[in-house]
Amino acid sequence: MLIIDIGCGRKKLRGAIGIDCSPYGMADIVLDLNRDPLPFENDSVDYVYSSHALEHLTTDGFFHIIHEIYRVIAPKGTIFLAVPYFSTSANLANPFHNNQICFNEHTFRFFSSEAATAALKPVDYFSPSTPQWWGLRYSANDEIGVELRTVEIAFVYWPEYAFLANDVQRRLRQQRQNVVEAIHYYLQPVKPCPKLIQKESLITEDPHEYISKQQGVLLEQQDWLANRARFRFPRDFFKDRPIWSPFRSVGAYIDAQADFGFERSGDLYRSRKTWHLYPCWEVVRLLNQRAQENRWVIDQIRRRRYGKLALLKPIARWVLKHARKGTISSKSRFLG
Repeated sequence: MLIIDIGCGRKKLRGAIGIDCSPYGMADIVLDLNRDPLPFENDSVDYVYSSHALEHLTTDGFFHIIHEIYRVIAPKGTIFLAVPYFSTSANLANPFHNNQICFNEHTFRFFSSEAATAALKPVDYFSPSTPQWWGLRYSANDEIGVELRTVEIAFVYWPEYAFLANDVQRRLRQQRQNVVEAIHYYLQPVKPCPKLIQKESLITEDPHEYISKQQGVLLEQQDWLANRARFRFPRDFFKDRPIWSPFRSVGAYIDAQADFGFERSGDLYRSRKTWHLYPCWEVVRLLNQRAQENRWVIDQIRRRRYGKLALLKPIARWVLKHARKGTISSKSRFLG
């Protein structure tokens, strides 16, 4: 088995061929990792190991070494990469680290075109623009010629966070610094590299038609709210949305939206409030955001007004079920 240790430094993996650019390390081969090719044949390496080396490369050097790793790794080979987690303060302060290379759970999404990964749950890499899709290899509309499957991702937590529940760890590492010290990637090559990009539009729906539909949805929501304009919001109604706290009634909430809207001007849209011109995609975003806000208010009103009645539905279904079966009579103490 051929094992190589890229950026071995003075801690070369036993049994591996050490490769480094420093003459002071324990490298068997000294070369410039930013530029020089790895001295191995295509598909000849069984295991690639690299620990805390990639963060020292330039951005071009990082892409170069990833291409070289992909070239030399055997189709059934394994790649292990350990690097500092991007939000660790010591990593951010280190002048020898290239922090333009941001190592976190998203990094190797950009070297994959696969729809999902076994390494993480979708909630771990969720973002509004790509809520479920894992691979982002074609996000730059270019063919990089590398396809890597992320088999596993391991987070090396600071001691005080190491034994918390997974959901708590996820929330903390997304919101705070110094929660994760390092991240370990277990990767496999996908060979031959699939080439999926084509010169075709990704727009599947006319944005102007979508905007027209969404404006209709907003009108329906506003009509529903207008019929309940006298409903007064309890004090804790907006506890999760303090920005809306000044609204004391549905009527006040509707009045605040009175000048919200857009009028089409060619392929652009003019705001009724500011008279600025907006591109269609920005109008789509704003309309979707307003529709989500209205949906939340409507759902909250329904829960407040009908929540207690909803509790009676299971009881009513139980009574009807047993009345039909004859297992409950009209003289039952439950029915009076």
